[in-house]
Amino acid sequence: MNIFLIPSWYPSEAHPFVGSFTQEQAHLFAELYPDTQVVVSVVGSIDAHLSVLSPWAWPRALAKLARQARFAEVADGNFIEWRRAAPQWTFFLGGFGPVIRGHRRNFELARQRFGAMDVIHAHVAFPGGWAAMEIARDSGVPFMITEHMSPFPFPAFCMGGRLSARIRRPMEAARAIVAVSPWHAERIASFGLPKPVAVPNVVDERVFRPIPAGTRDDGPFRFLTVGGMIPQKGIPDLLRAAREVAAARPMVRFRIAGTGPNLNAYRRLARELGVAGQVDWLGAVPRSDMPDAYAGSDAVVVSSRHESFSVVCVEAIACGKPVVATRCGGPESILTPACGILVPVSDIAGLRDAMLKMIGDREAFRPEQVRECFMGRLSREAVLGRIREMYQRVAGGERVVGQA
Repeated sequence: MNIFLIPSWYPSEAHPFVGSFTQEQAHLFAELYPDTQVVVSVVGSIDAHLSVLSPWAWPRALAKLARQARFAEVADGNFIEWRRAAPQWTFFLGGFGPVIRGHRRNFELARQRFGAMDVIHAHVAFPGGWAAMEIARDSGVPFMITEHMSPFPFPAFCMGGRLSARIRRPMEAARAIVAVSPWHAERIASFGLPKPVAVPNVVDERVFRPIPAGTRDDGPFRFLTVGGMIPQKGIPDLLRAAREVAAARPMVRFRIAGTGPNLNAYRRLARELGVAGQVDWLGAVPRSDMPDAYAGSDAVVVSSRHESFSVVCVEAIACGKPVVATRCGGPESILTPACGILVPVSDIAGLRDAMLKMIGDREAFRPEQVRECFMGRLSREAVLGRIREMYQRVAGGERVVGQA
């Protein structure tokens, strides 16, 4: 089977974490199924997306684009990644032509080198899904979309409560839509779109696994939070709950990993709340160092306002770490009472009480018990097996929809 994959977001030198879940899924799928050829088509990037830059920055961005290699290839067995440089500007006033043409060139190259493609798989309805729709129309190869937007849709794609054609058209044309959680699937279907099939993002349990960190029963209890320093992640709610937890348990530590536009404001808020001494700001932690970050913590807190999935929840329980999370969409389908505690969004008292419960009863969440919550439902083979089944059904001409 030959799969042609079109990501909307993908890691780059300047933004190594953007779309990393897409890259990881493609790599792991190719590794698990060596009889499948996976071709990833990366055209343009956020680095060359002029609409997100000030016009004053355009000359520098265009100069950087001109210095880039026009085509680059990375191959690893049956996984191959082709990158083409292309300028991008606002999709709503045009400027998407160079991207479409780049994906078409990669698709033709894939057919020349590997033969007929069986499925085109786009990640995110726009721009990836739109490009997939265009190529599928001309080639006759069926396509599917995995949607990751959180919240769905982004405001730019929903005017006056109406879904933009940029999203609606590719989703209506796709043979299948994949959402990353049941909540996410319901949200997408609420716009009158075909019901998606819920398949979670994949996490490699060989990398994210329990790592003995020595006994720390007498040391401070350490909570880890991971995410961008943006309103979606609910960091102010966490800090306000942290103040109340620290009042009852002065030895507690809160480790916060991530960076973003609100980082300085959140550090200032921690000082104003009097918890700066209990908070460790870890900055941007490289992906390769995340297993150690989980190992150095006793539990994880996800205080988000909304999450279509929450890869942090999955990585945490894969590492044997229990999670306190808000009912913000994704965590509800990941956590069970055996591996975490769910609280309402923006419920400061609920976050406080859940964290105090974890501190007071460490034995209630044993690492092997928490890890089993992951292995039973979210292991690499379980998730990728469902993706492979979707490929086979779509390639066979079936239109796949989720259960009502």
